[in-house]
Amino acid sequence: MPENYIITLECSKDALGELIATGLERHATITNIVAATKPEPKPVHRVTVQVPDPEPASQPVLRGVYHPGPRPRSRIVSPKKVSGWDVYQIIVGSFHPQKTFKSKDLARECKRAGHDVSHSSASAHMMRFREAGLITKVGGDRLNGYIHTVNRVVTRTEFEGKR
Repeated sequence: MPENYIITLECSKDALGELIATGLERHATITNIVAATKPEPKPVHRVTVQVPDPEPASQPVLRGVYHPGPRPRSRIVSPKKVSGWDVYQIIVGSFHPQKTFKSKDLARECKRAGHDVSHSSASAHMMRFREAGLITKVGGDRLNGYIHTVNRVVTRTEFEGKR
């Protein structure tokens, strides 16, 4: 029994036509004809990065007296917790008709009214009011606290004038 061989040929259409015409079919049987394909190239993943042009560094600018234009804003911003007029209104509303009070009492009344006032800030407000003649120190000492009373009630314009 003759041995059979499987031979794979790769050729163009014209060459295949010539091979069949020369008598290839007399001696062999064509079982499968497949068109040869070129392997497709794998897509290349490319990343495009655009680098911005570096801007030239600007020259330092002196601000303040020598620089015309708006002044730079301060970076530190602390909110004003309570104004002196608000504290004075609390003093008049709570302690006016012949009542005495200490800075601790004022701080408590300010917190009750919704203002964030510490004991030391209440004491500082009272010292300024005492210098302006809005309140009077009537007693007490450094260890137990000074006792104050309210003088004549003033309007806001008089208050601003005294401060």
